Amino acid sequence: MNYKILIFVVTLANLCMGEQVTYISPPQTKNPGESVVFNCTVQKEERSTVSWKKDQNTLSIENLLASPDSRFKIIVDTATSTYSLHILDLNKDDSGKYRCQINKNMQENVGKEIDLQVTRPPIILDSNENNVRTVEGQAVTLLCAADGYPRPEITWKRDDNELMSSKEFIFKGSNLTILQVKKEDRGHYICEASNGIGNKVSKKVLLEVSFAPILSAKRPKVGQKEGYEAKLICKSVSYPPAAISFLYNDKVISNNEHYQIEYQGSVNEETEAILTLREVKKHHYGEYLCKAKNQFGNAETRLELFEQEMPNEIFTLFQRSSGHRFIGFHHYYYAIVCTVIFFRLFY
Repeated sequence: MNYKILIFVVTLANLCMGEQVTYISPPQTKNPGESVVFNCTVQKEERSTVSWKKDQNTLSIENLLASPDSRFKIIVDTATSTYSLHILDLNKDDSGKYRCQINKNMQENVGKEIDLQVTRPPIILDSNENNVRTVEGQAVTLLCAADGYPRPEITWKRDDNELMSSKEFIFKGSNLTILQVKKEDRGHYICEASNGIGNKVSKKVLLEVSFAPILSAKRPKVGQKEGYEAKLICKSVSYPPAAISFLYNDKVISNNEHYQIEYQGSVNEETEAILTLREVKKHHYGEYLCKAKNQFGNAETRLELFEQEMPNEIFTLFQRSSGHRFIGFHHYYYAIVCTVIFFRLFY
């Protein structure tokens, strides 16, 4: 009597439990070239089938592979109803979700998933801009997206290794935000990605900051003797480059037989404007105005050309004589003797 009751209870329990996956392997992380085994133990009716799938693609049904592949093997232990999927020589494309599933009457029923991740070194995704433009005083965010497994860690630094204050620079995820951009913030920034697999990778992002010109005179006062050449130089720092002009007595100076204006660009958005007076006359002495302007603002500075008795000129000295402790140089107007305090011989 008790035996019949026990059979009834067991049968009733099986009916209540129904078809189900009773065990599936935990998530796996593997390196390329390694192998993996996924075990799936099921409770099912005899006419139901068990399949393995990856990303909705069927890999096996019962003990048969859906398509021949020497890297895949399916082993079924009928005693325990365990279906084992073996994958050899793993590569990054094997990463994904694998599902062990019980099928009844060609319809999908219950199942469980397992996640496989194959490690891969970091790569920088180049969809983000390598050149970013902004205006002084605004906020700007530099983007850097990376892929790899484990998930790469992103760090930022300046190309010149200058420290970045945590009050002005905010690091959020893989992005770098500058709250209030200054012109000094312009330049290259380096995004680095690493995850312990392979070497770290990096990319440069150029931050271009537009700002109004800052103008200065190289020599606010320039002396020159009448009849000689004189140069007045002002330097503008701005982005985009400013239009620079010289004025004398409120009139704009143009290139002619008396004046020559040259512009020399250099690094860091600096431009030198050079006003050359080919031969100074009496009426050239006085105050000159240098102006710089771009769409973000303007600036001006004043220069003075005054008369002096001795000519102020750039010239080349030629060695004329030398001795044990001196070297003599000659110019048609000057004679200079220099005392030797240090020398080096080259062979």
